[in-house]
Amino acid sequence: MIRYLFGFAGVLVAARGLDAQAISDFFDDSVLQEIRLTMKSADWQNTHDHYLDKKTYYSCDFTWHGIVVKNAGLHTRGTGSLNPIKPGLGIEFAKNVPGQTFLGMDSVILRNFSEDPTGLHERLAMHVFQRLGTPYLRTMHAKMFVNDQYVGLYEVVEPIDARFLTTRFGESTGYLYEAVGGLNYHFEYIGDNPSSYIPVYFDPKTHSDDPQGQVFVNLVRTINQATDAGFLSAMSPYMDVGAFTTYAAAETFLAENDGLLTLSGMTNFYLYRRSLDDRWFLVPWDRELTFTSSSWSIWQFTQENVLLRRALAIPEMRQRYLDALHLAADLIGGPGGWLDTEVEREYQQIHQAMLDDPNRVCDIDNVYKPCPAQNFEDAIVYLRYFPKERADFVKQSLQDAGWSQNAQAPALAAGSIGNAASGVTLLAPGELAAVQVNFPVASEQRAQDWPLPTELAQVSVKVAGVSAPLIAVSPSGAWFQTPSELPSGPASVAVAANGIAGPTVPIEIRPANPGVFAVAHTNGDLVTAGAPARSGELVVVWATGLGRAKSNDQTGQAAPLGQLVAIQNSVTAAVNGNPADVTFAGLAPGYAGLQIIVLKLPNVTSENGHATLVLSIGGEPGAAYSFSVR
Repeated sequence: MIRYLFGFAGVLVAARGLDAQAISDFFDDSVLQEIRLTMKSADWQNTHDHYLDKKTYYSCDFTWHGIVVKNAGLHTRGTGSLNPIKPGLGIEFAKNVPGQTFLGMDSVILRNFSEDPTGLHERLAMHVFQRLGTPYLRTMHAKMFVNDQYVGLYEVVEPIDARFLTTRFGESTGYLYEAVGGLNYHFEYIGDNPSSYIPVYFDPKTHSDDPQGQVFVNLVRTINQATDAGFLSAMSPYMDVGAFTTYAAAETFLAENDGLLTLSGMTNFYLYRRSLDDRWFLVPWDRELTFTSSSWSIWQFTQENVLLRRALAIPEMRQRYLDALHLAADLIGGPGGWLDTEVEREYQQIHQAMLDDPNRVCDIDNVYKPCPAQNFEDAIVYLRYFPKERADFVKQSLQDAGWSQNAQAPALAAGSIGNAASGVTLLAPGELAAVQVNFPVASEQRAQDWPLPTELAQVSVKVAGVSAPLIAVSPSGAWFQTPSELPSGPASVAVAANGIAGPTVPIEIRPANPGVFAVAHTNGDLVTAGAPARSGELVVVWATGLGRAKSNDQTGQAAPLGQLVAIQNSVTAAVNGNPADVTFAGLAPGYAGLQIIVLKLPNVTSENGHATLVLSIGGEPGAAYSFSVR
């Protein structure tokens, strides 16, 4: 197995960096997108004249890249952003046509930038959440046309719908609540009456007829009344407190003044309680008021929030919080760093569209008015200061707080862990994963027998505190298998060498994270330029990250040779955008973490001799893979 997999090294490199299709194309922020709406002119005018009426829906046809969704429902949305000049909008695809979706989404949200003249805050913030391994929402910018007239630049935000919950947390049957801000609530215990909390402080978005507020009461009582010594163990049935501190650190690093940590009460996030295990997760929302100040204290409002205050009183959690801040500082860098570069890239992308926007709006003397172009340019100048100064300020603050890192410990970086086939920086249960970090080993060492060891060359890897089976360790990293028993959600990875553990690095675990190693003919030969695949041929796709199997497969053990074990998830495949017939998807016999998909290629034509394969699970596509065809 080990020799076979490492024989794919060249294929691995070639597979990375390709874009996925479908919903990933829609949220491809490397380009400025374009959305067109067709609707009655009087209805469009009504969204301006009656912008406070968020309950009235207007029919529209929604078009993107030639895909048309007819008779969708459009309404105004927002709270502080509501205005008659450029309304914030929500589009619900099934409002008038039950069951109708767009690329699997029930809806999309279009922000109008009324509270952020740069138009960039939320998109940049979500990138930081993503890179810190916490749940996040995809966003992109789009020029919007109504009846072929350009009406302005909008930010499109991924909805928190059944598809989102399923692909992030493994189910959509749980309980979703939106934090209601401005009420000076910070997870305090105020009695056992559920109606004191829900819907007062957390508005139920699912199961509104039975929001099960008593479960929230139990959570808050534990937050407030668990003993100091038993706090982590008491909270463990409810949430990963370490993941919570990482979320808080992300907000703090971004200098967010309208989120989890405020004086006026928690706001701008959702809580999701998974029905499978009653565990709670935070999902960020509305990040327009980030980047307040590059000198925003790393302790700002940390004592107001009861859960964070209690977590930071525990040395392990305080270290996790400081580690996450240091990781963020390394991630964004200073002048010329990732965030500095990203601000300029996004500015150049939207610059002309923002200047051409006939309905630019911003808050001028507490009144929404048409926004002069100079306001946009001035706000961008201010935003540019943040990445140039923030990392140094945070690192100095960490030094003042006594944070330190063992120079002999493996120094993990953000984005250094991911799918071994695609390189995507997510993990799925049972998948083959790779971590890039310098280890004090002289040469590569590989596992020689089953079960795979959890320590190799005095190196170990833990995912969410569970020891991971190791496949190989080299001076530049390791291959391991993600423990298959781990549930979806935010987690952490820690590596140790010679008994010295490095800092934990947050990462998101999803139900599936498909990546392709290679495509082979049914005789076992790899598909190559010299032996390309043909239309209608039955091929075998060697992959990982498809999710759990329909058996009690043991992490680190080889799949049985005498039987085929299918995976639980339903896998679809497309070649050059055309559906391919999947006849089997399951564990590769005799291997651990490796999976196979047997599929029949559709009619394939290619001018350059290559085709693109995309595997999707639950409507969520994985990274694309290019292979040779004739």
